[in-house]
Amino acid sequence: MNLKILGLIFAVFLSFQFMLTGHILADEKAVEKNQKSDEKPRFIGFVDKNKDGINDLFHDADGDGVNDVNKEKYEHRFEFQDKNKDKVNDIFIDKDGDGVNDLETKFADKDKDGINDNVLDYNKDSINDITGLKYEKKDLMGYRYGIVEEEAKKSHKKFIDEDGDGMNDSVAKRRGIKNNTHDRFIDNDNDGISDDRQLGLRRRQGRGPMQRGRARRGKQ
Repeated sequence: MNLKILGLIFAVFLSFQFMLTGHILADEKAVEKNQKSDEKPRFIGFVDKNKDGINDLFHDADGDGVNDVNKEKYEHRFEFQDKNKDKVNDIFIDKDGDGVNDLETKFADKDKDGINDNVLDYNKDSINDITGLKYEKKDLMGYRYGIVEEEAKKSHKKFIDEDGDGMNDSVAKRRGIKNNTHDRFIDNDNDGISDDRQLGLRRRQGRGPMQRGRARRGKQ
């Protein structure tokens, strides 16, 4: 066979291999990108315009993994168990929509990932996926929002929120929290998102005060 023909066949073969490898790498990057996006659930926040102690944007009273407000599934790691067949999860519900299990707040870690299973934290960053509050293994801060005071396993019949911070005023008074401020949560603009959480996001996105200052100096 002519050497030129053999060379042409070889060149075509190499081109095919190159294209195939490129497609495989592109597919792998796409999968990796999807996996990363799956680990970052959409931040919802806590809004209670009618002051009934229930999040206007999110709650899951039966613990089926579906947001009762918009009927959309949300990312979570808890299981659905229904031994009494009442169509309500026996191990996790969130009827006030604060991202904390109404049934239990003690540390539980069935999957051994170091994250408390009784809080919605799909990406395991120690920040409540709904409210944006930082929490600790033994303090999920379920009392901070909504009609359910999870730590006391109590759903308050009367919910009064004069300052509109999403917290039952009687609970705030008992815990010594005033003016929507305590040592781990500040929300001066009343958007339901912790201000330090917003600041952290701005800094990671290059929009913090230091980044803006550097940008101005760079233009001069």
